[in-house]
Amino acid sequence: MMSEVTSDVCAAAYPPEVYGTTLAEVEATIQDVVERIFRDEDGMIRSGVYGLTMKPLELHEVTDRPYGIGCCSENHHIPNDLKPLFMNYENAGQCSGKYIVAMLEKYAATGDPEALSNARRTVNAIQLLWDNVAAQNEYPGGRGWMPKPFDGIRNVSLMTECSPDQYTDMTLGLQRFHDEVADEQERAVIEEMIVSFADWWSRHDYATSYEGGTCWWKLRPDCIHAVSFFLYLNSLANSFRPNEKYDRDFEMWLRILDESLAIRESLTGANMLGLVTVCMERLIVLRPDLKELWLNAITNEEPEGLIRRVLIEDQDVPGLKYQQLNAFAARYLCAASRVFNKPVFEERAEALISEYSHRGDFYHVSRGMPVDKLPPEVRGDDYRDIFWGEGHICWLTAYWMIRNSKS
Repeated sequence: MMSEVTSDVCAAAYPPEVYGTTLAEVEATIQDVVERIFRDEDGMIRSGVYGLTMKPLELHEVTDRPYGIGCCSENHHIPNDLKPLFMNYENAGQCSGKYIVAMLEKYAATGDPEALSNARRTVNAIQLLWDNVAAQNEYPGGRGWMPKPFDGIRNVSLMTECSPDQYTDMTLGLQRFHDEVADEQERAVIEEMIVSFADWWSRHDYATSYEGGTCWWKLRPDCIHAVSFFLYLNSLANSFRPNEKYDRDFEMWLRILDESLAIRESLTGANMLGLVTVCMERLIVLRPDLKELWLNAITNEEPEGLIRRVLIEDQDVPGLKYQQLNAFAARYLCAASRVFNKPVFEERAEALISEYSHRGDFYHVSRGMPVDKLPPEVRGDDYRDIFWGEGHICWLTAYWMIRNSKS
């Protein structure tokens, strides 16, 4: 008896099965899909929707994992009825921040006012989340806390889960908007937001609730993406509001970075190494006196070595490529191409995004995978058929970065 395999389960009239036959056609479809499928009513970008309906997953559609039992969401410190629905907004912070960057890359390439409008609407949504949390959320409380908005950004009073990678992409997007297109009032608000991020993390000793427990990020040099972000965050906050506390925390994270670099060869994956790359790209500008350290933090390998380590997450299941992460890797390899001025990174990135042409290419779990061989945490109704917004946005970013490099 043959095992069930993952497939394109879409029963909705949109998105189209075929995105295009050229990169330009695929880009146009992806742009429309992000706005029509993943943009919520408040302007935030959802991380996923249910592939069958192309709408946010609902409780009645999760039949095999009540309260998230068997998945990472089982222990999330959020209301039980949101646990099976976590993939709708799990990476909304990252998606929204990445989308701002994608739209600014597009705006730089084309001058398209709609791209600028899309970026501004997303910045406004992040600001609304920031304001709503300050007004509603008592734990862990305080201006600058930006939890994952599992029930949307209007209902955040009970949201106590987050991680540094969400903050990283939001901060990167906000800074790009601030530096490139914001008016005076927008710049002032963004500076206040980013400084509040730095103050919140420092005040809470760089610890958060994470998957139901407490994570002391200072004790996790294996999370080099978090270490890189806190270096970037303190440096950026200091550039806006010079203060010795940012200097002090920056020096602390420099010491922790040494621990991370000592174990770097064991650290792999598109999200982790990619976020290191984009944070270090910013730090080269903010702290050019430490440029050699920032370059070394990205890689001391030849290009193929970094490419291999960025893509290795695709092999979490021996012999299977169960997570569709090539678009993630493409986006980060474009950043590495800019940092090192090595075309091989961009050439690989263009090859990776060229693999995407159909709707089925954008599920978080790749299609055609034997379901019974998937890891248990991704096999359930709450995960297996999630259509992934972040993959769309990483593809867009890589596409426009490549376009800009060729102009």
